[in-house]
Amino acid sequence: MSNIRHLFLFQLKMKIKSISIWSLIMFGIMSMYMFFFSTMQEMAQVKFEMLPTEYLQLVGVSDMAQMSNYVNFFGMILNILVIIISIYAITTGINLILKEEKDKTIEYLYSLSVTRKQIYISKLLIGFLSIFMAVFAASIAGILFGYIVGDNTFDLVKMFSIIKITGFVPFFFLSLGLFMSALSTKHSSASLGCGIVMISYMLGYLGKILEDKADFLKYFSPFELLSPTNAESLSNETLIAFLIIIVISIILLILSSFTYKNRDYNL
Repeated sequence: MSNIRHLFLFQLKMKIKSISIWSLIMFGIMSMYMFFFSTMQEMAQVKFEMLPTEYLQLVGVSDMAQMSNYVNFFGMILNILVIIISIYAITTGINLILKEEKDKTIEYLYSLSVTRKQIYISKLLIGFLSIFMAVFAASIAGILFGYIVGDNTFDLVKMFSIIKITGFVPFFFLSLGLFMSALSTKHSSASLGCGIVMISYMLGYLGKILEDKADFLKYFSPFELLSPTNAESLSNETLIAFLIIIVISIILLILSSFTYKNRDYNL
């Protein structure tokens, strides 16, 4: 445990700048949209009426009533930010170990009196902290401005439900990124990770707009299964999907740990 703590603190010193920047960016973007909630809903009512329904669904708007409700508006913005954070998450997961191997900096960690398991756990904690702070910063901004401009449409309980359910999506992609990096050093890349996130989002979008014709596509998209709309209503189907995605994430992390511990890395 002591080794893991020391490794974590050592790597935190190197990652703290990146974590802080991402957190500030997420806080800033959410604050900007939420602060102008009243103004933006009036502008959106005019602008969005000219747009096709399919385009609105692409950005997470199912109907114009969402624009007049603070919780729904927060969910729409968070849904967009979760895509960005998920790209950050999967690339972080891929690079936690692979980047150090490519740069040869991981040789220093291997020279210490620590096990690969301890290195893996410390890097996993850094990854989780990075994603948690980004989601936390965006959420805090949304809650803060809910008290300021949300009026009677601000509901803290519903917002917590959205944050908890939808906010877990990036953690799934962090787990997937770690698993990809453990499988192969040749084929795991940031561009591949970005592609997987966007394909996953588009599959959910297609499953939504095609409805009965291709409804099954949404099951390949945590974005759709754990969307803010589903999180707010919190049906049994959403809860089951949430638990399944948690279980899959845990399995991916266990497999990643086992693979990393037993494979040979090029140093």
